Amino acid sequence: MINHYKPYQHGAIYRGAPHTEQELTDKERHDIMQCYHAWFVRNVYDFDCKEETSFWFIIQDKALTIEELPTKCRNQVRRSLKTLNFGPLTREEFLEEGYNVYKSAFDRYKIKTSVPMSEARFKEKNRKADESIEFWGARERDTGKLVAYAKNLIQSGAVKYTALKGIPEYLNKYYPFYGLLFEMNRHYIEERKMLYVTDGARSISEHSNIQTFLEKFRFRKAYCRLNVTYVGWLKIIINILYPFRNLFRDGKIGYLLRFEAINRNEY
Repeated sequence: MINHYKPYQHGAIYRGAPHTEQELTDKERHDIMQCYHAWFVRNVYDFDCKEETSFWFIIQDKALTIEELPTKCRNQVRRSLKTLNFGPLTREEFLEEGYNVYKSAFDRYKIKTSVPMSEARFKEKNRKADESIEFWGARERDTGKLVAYAKNLIQSGAVKYTALKGIPEYLNKYYPFYGLLFEMNRHYIEERKMLYVTDGARSISEHSNIQTFLEKFRFRKAYCRLNVTYVGWLKIIINILYPFRNLFRDGKIGYLLRFEAINRNEY
């Protein structure tokens, strides 16, 4: 069970596909914290339950035609398909061309929760990426220039879109994300019969509007049950600060208290 988890932001979270995580016992949560020297363990279970909860994954499990999309989204997908080519990238193509897209996308973020990788680090990290990672790209038809990409993790019959990056000046010109999402959804759900595609869990920092964007493609919330267990000293701090959580809107303390509000089903 311990090997099914991984360190993340001083905590430990499940490393597998979300529909495969099970409820942990008290001993299992304790052992995982000890193993990773974690401040907390995030346990998400009962994936896509019928009850509406405060924690969810954004998923799509149906292959939609263009006609089934909202009118504005439909038009932008069509415009994107006319001006760009979409398809898988080899790892070599991604290593050669991906950094320019990554750096351009990072520079436009209004709220930065990390610093951008150097080109050398970007190439090293993606060269060593697991074979279960697949790369997709959007290219200008006329020039072949890569203007957007996606990194997709394949696990247990499901697909997680782990990264979706685009060069800012092309986003409102060609709408690359519209064509990329449409073609990838069709490929994974219709052609390869994957259980679902997902962008991940509910955002804690709320610095990205990606999940709102995915609603245009009829993504839905797959509600889950959440149990967050903290190391003793952190639990004391959270209990003290929690009544004043509205005073900490941003930063690590604010995110942690918001996470606890979700854990208590109060946000």
